[in-house]
Amino acid sequence: MTTATSSTTTMANYTDAIANLPQDAFLGSLLYFSISMADVNLENARRDLEAAGLSTGTLRKNLRPVDAFRKATREFGKKFTVHNDVRSELLVRPAGEDGEQAYIHLILERVAMQKGKKRRIFYEKVGELTFTRGFKKDGEYLEHGVEARRMTNHLDDPLTLEENQWLTEKLITFQDRYDHLLRYLDSHAVRTFVREYIYDLSGTCVKESGGLYFVKQDHADTITKLQSWVKAIGSEFHALPLLNLTDQREMILEAFEDETVKEVDRLVG
Repeated sequence: MTTATSSTTTMANYTDAIANLPQDAFLGSLLYFSISMADVNLENARRDLEAAGLSTGTLRKNLRPVDAFRKATREFGKKFTVHNDVRSELLVRPAGEDGEQAYIHLILERVAMQKGKKRRIFYEKVGELTFTRGFKKDGEYLEHGVEARRMTNHLDDPLTLEENQWLTEKLITFQDRYDHLLRYLDSHAVRTFVREYIYDLSGTCVKESGGLYFVKQDHADTITKLQSWVKAIGSEFHALPLLNLTDQREMILEAFEDETVKEVDRLVG
């Protein structure tokens, strides 16, 4: 029997043994998950979660237009390859906002790096992005929108081919990206939903830096459903069952105590 086959058999035997234990043999489960490159349609997520018997209480009814605008504008940023001893980067810079609109300037930073000469830095505006807030009525966001303007006619030196292609493509697709981000959850949004769901199950963070949680055995079925959903969207979710042993009970108790002390300190502060 090869080492790989032996390991597989051992793991299968372990899994079978765990599955045959009574529920009161477990304290609960240690959970950790990793959401990578998520792009999940909000309505599909709600439908799939409800079909699995999971709550959508912490899932946004609608994604905020201002968040979609900020995410879409961040995608403009890019460092370009050095061209004729000049390093350049497209910067995304907030330029102010009021009750009706928010403004972003696209700034091209160029750094001349010729040997034997003092480094020179130039900044030129190459575009403007504007967001109109609109208003919210009955939970719906209305009359919001975005506008993109190219401003390269005044440049002392023309854009390089790479700079021009990048800026042109991003300006053309800006509206589509904004519309997409109004309907789709990104990795941050999905990560927030899963984390809040775990906390709603009275989950406890057992690692000071975060990322590892304990949930009581009472919620084992819900955790299994949540795990299936996370895996279905192409991410990872792992649940490690904890046996009701003295050392493991002490570990969880310490985590509860630490969390309580931190919360009390936060409230006092």
